[in-house]
Amino acid sequence: MKLTSLQIVVVLLSLVALVQLAHSGDVDPAKDWKTFKNPVGLMMKYPSDWTTQEQPGILQLVPPDAVKNDAGPAEVYLVTGTDSVGITEATDERVTQAIDIQMNTLVPFLRRTEKIESVQAVKSPGTLLRFEGTNPAGKPIIALVFTTVLKGYAISVVALGEKDLIAKRAKVSQAMFETINDAEEQTDPALVGRWHYWTYSGAKDGSHGAEHDYHLTLAADGSAALEHRGESSAIIKGKDAGGNDTVDAGIAGVSNSADKGHWSAGGGKFYIRWEKGASQAYEYKVTGEAGQRRIAARAVGSNDKPAEWTEE
Repeated sequence: MKLTSLQIVVVLLSLVALVQLAHSGDVDPAKDWKTFKNPVGLMMKYPSDWTTQEQPGILQLVPPDAVKNDAGPAEVYLVTGTDSVGITEATDERVTQAIDIQMNTLVPFLRRTEKIESVQAVKSPGTLLRFEGTNPAGKPIIALVFTTVLKGYAISVVALGEKDLIAKRAKVSQAMFETINDAEEQTDPALVGRWHYWTYSGAKDGSHGAEHDYHLTLAADGSAALEHRGESSAIIKGKDAGGNDTVDAGIAGVSNSADKGHWSAGGGKFYIRWEKGASQAYEYKVTGEAGQRRIAARAVGSNDKPAEWTEE
């Protein structure tokens, strides 16, 4: 799934005004850690006294004694995931380049140290990138970015904040990363079926319009198939010598497309990963009786009105 940069910016930019505050200590790894599972078939463990906050493409982990100030958090711990677009190893230089670009964009005063360290998740090798810098308030800031590639996703555990605070939780940050593992994918039987969605948009004066017709099949084995037909039309108007409107031409177009992929669902969200490369995440609600069911779905984090799919 793709990252939502705006969400990361909102969290990270609050670190600009970091202040020095007391810290109550580290959290030691323990066997009774909680387990977080994503329906796509990924899991990790985190300390039992930490809490989680989900945002589009991001899981924020919050220690019980996290340092904050009026401007926001002084330390932030995130788990991010995005489609690895065919990359199979975290050591691929393209992964490092992507992290560099993202960190330089979101926290421009940080610079990566030259050394790339090797780390290990449960089943997949990873890398540790360290970033250092001084924020505009003169505070030393560091970021630790642990990354691995698993099941077609690039997964990172990011610890970012005031140097002393992050250093004290470096071991627990790495310990969380080391628990990243694959898990059984989840599906929701209520979503299994063939679904239809139709939409039309156009100008009030009828000068142009477009309609889209979608048929989505979600199978019990997790496979997905999408068929799409689009039609568009427009009227190009001109004026004659007397200034009167005349119809010069009408144009129309038809497009057809199809794709196959894999879907999973859980916790009121479902995810589709298409063979052509796109990944999508939706919030959903299923209503109605069998044969007359409806799905109200919208992109995770969106405030748009949910699209309504009807059962075929």
